[in-house]
Amino acid sequence: MKIQYLGVCGTGPISRSIQWQTRSEISHTAILNPDTKEVIEALAHVPGDPWWATGRVVKRPLRAYPLDTACFIYESNRLEFNHQSAWALAESLVGVPYDYVGVFRFVSRKGHDFEDVQRWFCSEAATVVSRVGGDQVQHLPAWGVSPKLHAASSDHTIPRLTTVEEILDAS
Repeated sequence: MKIQYLGVCGTGPISRSIQWQTRSEISHTAILNPDTKEVIEALAHVPGDPWWATGRVVKRPLRAYPLDTACFIYESNRLEFNHQSAWALAESLVGVPYDYVGVFRFVSRKGHDFEDVQRWFCSEAATVVSRVGGDQVQHLPAWGVSPKLHAASSDHTIPRLTTVEEILDAS
């Protein structure tokens, strides 16, 4: 078992503001189990939930994305990376609330000196998962790592542009 990461190129207004702020095509990070084609990700709004429902970390099939969704796929380049521990932590985050304040703080560049481990946004959760597996992922607190910085970490392989459909078709 190994895990990979998806750097998703979103098209919505929040995605566009993250892309603008980070000067990147990537606006979202998801953790992928390539064997089961499931992703664990922190979503501001979970598709299918009522409009007033709050976001949370979810585990869902990769098929939940539109097939033509553009994304970058990458993984740890460390031989000693502990995929099982990383995936176990990711699974333990399922159901944890979304960190709206963290995203606002991130997009507005209003930093803070604490980490709210009771709430997560996408790249923040992916960074903690990466670190549990053995990666350093930048030398910043997890809340300061953008989707772009997560993908650009020297601990990761060079991200390859693809689509959800191509990932699902890969054996």
